[in-house]
Amino acid sequence: MKTLLLLLLLIPVSVSAQVALTPIEVRRANELLDRGQRLEDQHRTDSTELAAYRDAMATAAELQAVTDGQLKDCEELVGIGQERERNLEDTVRNASKIAKRRERLAWILGGIAAAEAVVIGVVYGVKR
Repeated sequence: MKTLLLLLLLIPVSVSAQVALTPIEVRRANELLDRGQRLEDQHRTDSTELAAYRDAMATAAELQAVTDGQLKDCEELVGIGQERERNLEDTVRNASKIAKRRERLAWILGGIAAAEAVVIGVVYGVKR
């Protein structure tokens, strides 16, 4: 009976010994499981970072569009400012020409007035 009991106890040990993994295999399996877990964690992190990157790129594209619009507006304002500057320069140049003409006219009228005074003086002097 003891032999039969001993055999019954040994059979499961021998079967489990054939199925059981060696410590090296167990360590390797654990390493593979750990590596798989790290890769899953890294994948989650990469997915999160990729989503954040895509959001940042979309925001950057929107900001670029706004900046382009503002640049166009600024260029338009610069053009308007340059046109106004040219108009002011033309106005100043024309006003300067008008002032010179008036100055010449004043000299001419002054000369005419002096000539009239001389003529009147001569005529008055001759009559007396």
